[in-house]
Parts: sequence; C-alpha cells; structure tokens
Amino acid sequence: FGFDVQRQQDDRKNFAYLNTPGDSAKPDTTRTLDQLEHVTELGPFVQSALELSPTVALTAGVRYDWVKFTVDDRLVTGTNPDDTGDRLMQALSGSLGIAVNPSRVLTVYGNVASSFETPTTTELANSPSGAGGFNTGLNPQKALNFEVGARGTLGARFAYTAALFQANVRDALVPYEIAAPRFYYRNAGSTRHRGLELNGNVHVVTGLSVNLIWTYSNYRYREYSFTDSLGTHVLDGRELPGIPKNWFHTIVRLQPAASRGLWAEVQQSYSSGYLVSDVQPTRTSPWWATNVRVGWDGTIGQVRLAPFFGINNAFNHLYVSSVVINAARDRFYEPAPARNAYLGLSVGAGR
Repeated sequence: FGFDVQRQQDDRKNFAYLNTPGDSAKPDTTRTLDQLEHVTELGPFVQSALELSPTVALTAGVRYDWVKFTVDDRLVTGTNPDDTGDRLMQALSGSLGIAVNPSRVLTVYGNVASSFETPTTTELANSPSGAGGFNTGLNPQKALNFEVGARGTLGARFAYTAALFQANVRDALVPYEIAAPRFYYRNAGSTRHRGLELNGNVHVVTGLSVNLIWTYSNYRYREYSFTDSLGTHVLDGRELPGIPKNWFHTIVRLQPAASRGLWAEVQQSYSSGYLVSDVQPTRTSPWWATNVRVGWDGTIGQVRLAPFFGINNAFNHLYVSSVVINAARDRFYEPAPARNAYLGLSVGAGR
C-alpha cells in the first residue's frame, strides 16, 4: 500500500503577436492571459497478490485519485472578467489479474483494469473561447482495459510474448488546432482500442540474436460528433488518426565470442499509413527505415569502456516520422531527419 502526493505550480502568461509583412513574430506588450495555476493530487492505493495454488496467482489493486486544479486570474479589467476558480476531478480505479503457469516454460494471464487521466493544465487553460481560467467543458478521460496473453520459451533458443488487448475509453482527449501554434482539446464520447502485440527473440547461433516485434492496432471512435465552422461531423466508426494499423520492428545483433567485445546491430522499422485528421481523408504514406550501430565493450585497466558509432536512416529515405493531429491549414507532417551519424561512449568502473 502507499500514498501518492503531487503538487504543481504553473505561472502562465500569453501575449498577443503582430502579423505584419516583414515582421511575422514581433511580440506585443498586450497580455491575453496572466494566471497562476496550482494542481494538488492525492492518491492512496493498495495492491495485493495471492497464490491460489503453486501454478495459479491472483493480483488485485485499487486506487483513489483526488486532483484539484485552482487558478488565480491576474488579468482582470472592465472588459475582461475575473476567471479565478477551481476544478475537482476524482475517480476510483481498480485492477484484477490472474496468471497460470501450466509448466515452467509457459505463463498464461488475463487482466482487467480501469484507468483515469486528467487533462494537463495547458489543455485546461487553452480554451477556444479565449477566456481565462480553466475550460469547464473539458473532462477527464476514463477507460476500462482488458488484456489476455501468454509468454514462454520454446527450447533454449526462442522466447516469446503474445497479448490481445482492448480499451473502452470514455471522454477521450482529442487535440485540434484553430490557428497554429496553439492546440485545444475536446472530449470524444467514446472510443474503442483493439490490438495484438507479438514479440519473439531468437538466438540463431552463439553470438547472433534476432528480436521481432509486431503490433496490430484497430482504434476507432464509437460515439463522437462535434460542430465547427464547416458544419456538424459525425465520426462514429471512423479510425482514430495518428495510429498505424501495422507497426513492425526487428533488431539483429551480432557479437561472436571471438570478437573480443566487438558487436554490430541492425534495426529495421516499418509503419503502415494512417489518418492525420478526424474529418479529412488525408493519410501518411507507409514508411520504413534502417538504423545501424557498431561498438565495443571492454575493460582497459580499471576502467570499463563502451564506445559505439551509429547511422540513423542509413538508406536516406524521405518519410514522415510523426504528425500533428488535426493541424490548422493542413500542416500535418513532421518529416524525419535524413541520414545522420553519431558517436557515443560509456565509461564506468572496471571489475
């Protein structure tokens, strides 16, 4: 059992910016927001494990979160009312899991848990109305999560994990831009996140290993509609933006015993395309990238050294590494760096 206590203070000031020809980022002295924000979080929790038999274990936990946001508005004028106030968000969350070990090389498990996520102070302070204080229309996100899976080994050379998961989310926090660069947030009615994760590690021969990871994701809005300047949008059943359906990553590592500490590693990643907007059909292109690293681990005297050299995006592909969801003026894409190299060194005490 335990007790979690957190305290945060944000001294937030926003200023107007001019946007005149030849001077697109000149700060004005006009304050648009000036407020002192505090967040206090209290979170008692308890977790316990019970061995029902030598092969069956049960775990359970419960947590209560009490989060209070307070704001002191320091920009009060005849035309700008006092937005001082507070918001309280609280929830009881729990988890229950069971693990079965039918043999020493296999574990099968299942978990169910609820979760609670409050907006950040920035998400609460950025109100589309332009008012100060906190956005009273933005609520915390809650979810009920399910997972079943297995992990184990096959012989001495292969280890694996597999998991199926689903999360039913209420009031999901969705970002959007009206005019860059400030983001605003609203709640989606409900979303459903389903997926499969597979991970395998193979020792091909002594000194050569391959790690494979594949994630399949099917994230969709179940109930979500909103109205903006273009009209009313009903998004029930639509894919969530920013989530690739397929993501694959593999690492091949070579470190023969005769190499005297030398090693080499190749990392290969692949992502399928995905939506970048709640309402537009725009998708990213699928992409793949290759990273290479070589290094040496050894000891000189009483000092342990581990120098390494790496190349990211070795084949110099042009691809989108991340996106800005629901960006203003369709500025969704954040391109990945071109081919780049780096050096590193770890130093420690030898044996």
